[in-house]
Amino acid sequence: MSEQELMPIEQLLPNNLFILPVTGNPVFPGLFTPLMITDNQDVEIVNQAIKHGGFLGLLLVKEENDSEEYSHENLYTVGTVAKIVKKIKLPDGGISIFISTLKRFETKQYYPSGPYLVAEVQYLEDIEDEPEELRAWTRLLLSEMKMLTKNNQIFSEEMRLNMVNIDHPGKLADFIASILNVERKQQQDILETLVVRRRIEKVLVFIKNEQNIAQVQAKIQARVNQKIEKNQREYFLREELKSIQQELGLSTNPKIELINRLKAKFKGLPLSAEAQETVDREMSRLEAMDPSSPEYSISRTYLEIISDLPWKEPKPENFSIDSARKILERDHYGMKDVKDRILEFLAVRKKKQDTKGSIICLVGPPGVGKT
Repeated sequence: MSEQELMPIEQLLPNNLFILPVTGNPVFPGLFTPLMITDNQDVEIVNQAIKHGGFLGLLLVKEENDSEEYSHENLYTVGTVAKIVKKIKLPDGGISIFISTLKRFETKQYYPSGPYLVAEVQYLEDIEDEPEELRAWTRLLLSEMKMLTKNNQIFSEEMRLNMVNIDHPGKLADFIASILNVERKQQQDILETLVVRRRIEKVLVFIKNEQNIAQVQAKIQARVNQKIEKNQREYFLREELKSIQQELGLSTNPKIELINRLKAKFKGLPLSAEAQETVDREMSRLEAMDPSSPEYSISRTYLEIISDLPWKEPKPENFSIDSARKILERDHYGMKDVKDRILEFLAVRKKKQDTKGSIICLVGPPGVGKT
């Protein structure tokens, strides 16, 4: 091979890689993405990788913990090799690196290398089926993904363009798996799936789940918007009603009228200190409430009942038979039998001095003066 000929980067991949543990979600091949490195040991791993060609092995951590040190027993065996394109030092001592992920690999064994993780790796190739069948699976994947991304703000226009411009079915499945909201173990399972058709099939299942969630979310959003629109309409109608009332010179605020009326009623009542404290507290709550609130009518009814209670001492009953006879003769003509029965009832009450059983029933057609 002459010096002018270009060698594919896959042929330059080393057999041994510095391993960087990755938390969160796995990193898929075919991406150009930034990574934030804050742990001192991870920074050293990146620096060593840059000194030895710039290739870095990314392996997902099985179980995350509070410690930032992970042994190879706590790492998955299948990961992604990445080429470090650029390194930027951060003020806090960490670094930010831009990487181009290239290919899947599987770890064969680890080498003792002090504080660093170095592993011998075997690079993995995609296993493709018949071209026609694979093309059909790819079209189905693109179609379902377009339905999911339609009117969905989570997926940007850049993501849609990248998805359309990917010409390899396996890379397309990897890219979609990386942007879906999928659990880390399920994404790792996709990363470990080498048969492209099966990989696409698994991604389609996740897309269907996302579509179902999106449909439910759209229904919930529609109900919420309907309630908001109804509340807004009621608010505008109330404001318009206030404007009309102002133009006609009518009362502009029924709530203020109600509060003033209740305050006037309570002002004339001999309330106890405890009752007055309760009334003041409830009145303050009523003033702060919106009239459309369900609690507003409850508080209003409560205060109206308190204001209607007989707080004053009752007047002594007057059982003067002569006075009762004069009132009956003055207000009602005739009906001597009825008047005599009422006077008998009052006489018994005067003698008995007991209210038990004191009910008198007047029977007759309408308009004869029962009330």
